[in-house]
Amino acid sequence: MQYPGHVDKTGPLHHTINYVYNTADCLGKGATATVLLARSRSDGHQVAVKVSLDSSPHNVRARIRETELLRSTNHRNVMRLIACETVQETGQEVMILEYCQAGSVYSLLEQPTNSFGFQEKEFLTFLRDITEGVSYLNSLKIIHRDIKPGNILKKIEGDGSSTYVLTDFGAARELQDEDETFMSIYGTEEYIHPDMFQRGVLRQAGQSEFTSSVDLWSLGVTVFHVITGSLPFQAFGGRSDSQTMFKIISDRASGEISGVQRALNGPIERSKDLPETTYLSRCLKNLLRPILAGLFEPDRQKAWTFNQYYSAVTDIINRKTLTFYHCETSSNHKIYLHKTDCLVHIQELIAELTDIPAVRQLILIGNKSAKDVVADNEQIQTYPKSVQKAQFFVFDKDITDMHKPHIPKIPPFASLVFDTSLSNDSAVAKQCAGIAYFIEFRAEEVIVCQDLALESIIHLRYYVEETLRPAVTLVPESETHLVTTKRRVEMIESSQKMTKFFMNILRETQTTKYLKDMASYCTHDVNLADVLHKTTVRQDEIKVYLDVLTNKLREHSTPGAVDHLGCNEQDHCLTKIGHLRQGIQAVSSTFSKHKKYGSLHPHEEFIHKTEREKLEDLCVRTVDLYQSHCVCNLKTVHKGSHRVTSILLKHMVRGTKVESNLKCVRDCLEQIDEKLCKVEATFKRIAELSSQMVSQNFSETPTPLVRTEIPDASSATSVASSKYGERSALVNSLASEMENLRTSRSDLDSILNLNTDSLRTLKRLLEGASRLSMNSFQHEKQTISPSSSNVDDVKS
Repeated sequence: MQYPGHVDKTGPLHHTINYVYNTADCLGKGATATVLLARSRSDGHQVAVKVSLDSSPHNVRARIRETELLRSTNHRNVMRLIACETVQETGQEVMILEYCQAGSVYSLLEQPTNSFGFQEKEFLTFLRDITEGVSYLNSLKIIHRDIKPGNILKKIEGDGSSTYVLTDFGAARELQDEDETFMSIYGTEEYIHPDMFQRGVLRQAGQSEFTSSVDLWSLGVTVFHVITGSLPFQAFGGRSDSQTMFKIISDRASGEISGVQRALNGPIERSKDLPETTYLSRCLKNLLRPILAGLFEPDRQKAWTFNQYYSAVTDIINRKTLTFYHCETSSNHKIYLHKTDCLVHIQELIAELTDIPAVRQLILIGNKSAKDVVADNEQIQTYPKSVQKAQFFVFDKDITDMHKPHIPKIPPFASLVFDTSLSNDSAVAKQCAGIAYFIEFRAEEVIVCQDLALESIIHLRYYVEETLRPAVTLVPESETHLVTTKRRVEMIESSQKMTKFFMNILRETQTTKYLKDMASYCTHDVNLADVLHKTTVRQDEIKVYLDVLTNKLREHSTPGAVDHLGCNEQDHCLTKIGHLRQGIQAVSSTFSKHKKYGSLHPHEEFIHKTEREKLEDLCVRTVDLYQSHCVCNLKTVHKGSHRVTSILLKHMVRGTKVESNLKCVRDCLEQIDEKLCKVEATFKRIAELSSQMVSQNFSETPTPLVRTEIPDASSATSVASSKYGERSALVNSLASEMENLRTSRSDLDSILNLNTDSLRTLKRLLEGASRLSMNSFQHEKQTISPSSSNVDDVKS
C-alpha cells in the first residue's frame, strides 16, 4: 500500500561509457534541463549529470553554447565540465559536471537555520567565492545573465571548508567589451534588471539594449538575499503580481519609496544599517551598504562597474577583525580594519560605533591599557596573534549616567489563524522554526555579553590597582626626602644663629668688613618657610588620601553581589532554547509532510490540530525564556556592573590626583633644594672668609675693646677682669664658634649630598611611574590642580 506523500526513489538506470545514474536521483530541475546524481562506473565517484528536457533548436544551441563556455573556463568558483558523453539507452548527449553535495544556495536559504540569511563567517566565504567567480567570467568577457541563489552551488572540501560554485551557463554569452549591448532577455523575474523586467516580463516599451551591468544587478539582489534571507523586490502576491513588483523596482529609479528602501528601513544612501534581524555584525553591514547602493543603481552612468564592485569586496575580504566589548551598553562588536591600520584607526572605528571620542576611550587588553601593549603607530598586521585574537574592553573615562544595555531585536512569531490551509500552516511553522534559530543565536550573544560584563570589572579593577601601585611606592620615598629637607632647613637655621652671634663678636672688635654678607645670609627667607609648610601639608594630605583610596579599592577586590548575577551554568538556558527550537522544527517537518499529502484522514487531522497547539506553546515558551530570563539577567548584570565600573573609573581619576599631588611635592622639594643649595653655598663662602678674617685680625697687636653686653656671651665676658683677659675670653669664644661652624658646614654638606641623591631617586621613580601608569591619561585629561585634592571626595 502506498500512502499519500510516498516518493518512489527507484527509477530506470541509464549508462554512459563511464557513468551510471538513476532518473529518480534528481538534484535539481529547471525549465529546460534536469540535473541527476551519477556515479563513476570504475570507482563510484559521485558526479552530476545534466540532461536536457527540450530538444528544440533554440535549446540545442543554448546547450552547445554552454558546453563551449565551460570548456573554455578553469576556475574553482565556476562549474567544472568533466566530460560530455552519450547515454547508451537513449543516445542522448549529456554533460558530466562536478558534484556539489551541499546543494544550491537557494535550497540553503530555504532551511530554517538560514531564514535570516547566512551567518557572518559563511557569508564572507560566499561573498568571496561568488565575487571571484564573476570577476573571472568578466575577465573572459562572459556574462552569465541568470545569477541567482539557485544557480550557485555549495561544495564541501576535504578539510570541511565551503566553496561556492557558479553554475548553469545556458543563458551565458560572450561580449567583446563591458559596454557591448545585446537585445535578448534572460533571467529570473526577482533577480533581473528593471529594464529587462519591463521589457521581458511586462512586455512594455522601454530599454531594448542591455550591457553586462545586468549581471551586477542580479548579483546585488543575490547578495541581499543571502544577507537577509529575503528578497529586496517582491510584491505581496509574488510573481503573479508582476505589475506591483515592477512598481516596487521602478520606484527605486524615480526616487520614491522602493523595495530596497523598505527592506533597509530607509533610503539606502542614508540608512545606517541593514536590518538588525540578520546574523551579520553592524560594522560589516556598514561596509556592505555602499556596495548594495552601487549595485542597485539603475542609472547606467552612476551604476558601479565590475572593477568598483570587485575592489570594494576585496577590501572587505582582506581586512583584519578585532572584537571589543562596549561596557557602557553591554554589547560586543566585531570591527573590520585594514592590515596597515594602527591604534588611532581602531579608536576612530570605536568612536563611530559607540559615540565615545578617542580622548575619552579607555581600551583594555586584559588588565593592561592598549597603549601599553602596542605602539601607537604599530600596524595591526604586526600585532601578536594573542592581541589580534584577544577580547578588547572599551570604557568611557567620563562615564556619568547609566545607558540602557543593547538588547538584540528578534522578530515576532507569526500566529496560526483558526481556519487555514495546510499550505499556510506549513509556511507559518517554517517561519517559526527560522525565528527559533535566530532567538537561539541572540540568546548566545546575550549570555556572552553577561560574562564579558563581569569579566570587564575584573580587568578594570586590576588596571586601576596597577595604576595606583607606583603612587603607593613613591609616597614613602617622598616622605623620606621631606624629612631630610626639614633637617637641612633646621641645620641652616642653627648656623644662622651662630653666624648672628659671630656678627656680634665682630661688632665688638669693630671688624665690619664681612658684616653685610653675614647679614644677608642670616636674613630669614619667608617664601622658603611657606613652601616647606605647604609641601608638608600636601604630603600629609596625600598619605590620608591614598590610605582611604586604597581601602576603597580593597573593598572591590573581593567578589561582590554582581559576580553572582546573570545566567548560570545550572540554568542551561541555551540547552533549553535549543530543545524548544528542535520541537518547533519537528512541528514544521510534520506540517511540511501534511502539506504534501494534500488532504488528511481523521487521525492525521487530530495530529495536525495537536501539533498546532504544541507550536503555539513552544513559541511562547521560547520567547519567554529569552525575554524574561536571559534578557532580564543581562539588564541586571548591566546595572550592577555599571555601578562598580563607575566607582572604579572614579578611583582611577582619583589616582591621577595622587600622582598630580606627588608631582607637586616633587616640584616643591626641587624648589626648596635649589634655594637651600644657594644658601649653603653662601654659608660655605662666609665660613671660609670668616676663618681668614679671624686669623688675620687677631694676629695683629691687640687694641682696646669697647665692652658691650652680649646676651649669648655673658659667661665669656664675666671671666675677663682686664682688657687682656676680656680679649682672651672673646678669642676663645670666637674660636669655639668657628669650630662649631666648621662642624655645621660638614654636617650640611653630608645632608646636602644625601638630600640631593634622595631627590634624584624620587624624581626618577616619579618619572618611571608616570610612564608606566599614567601615560594613557596625562595627554588626554586636564590635570587637576593639586590644591583641589580632598580626601572627602574619596570618602563620599
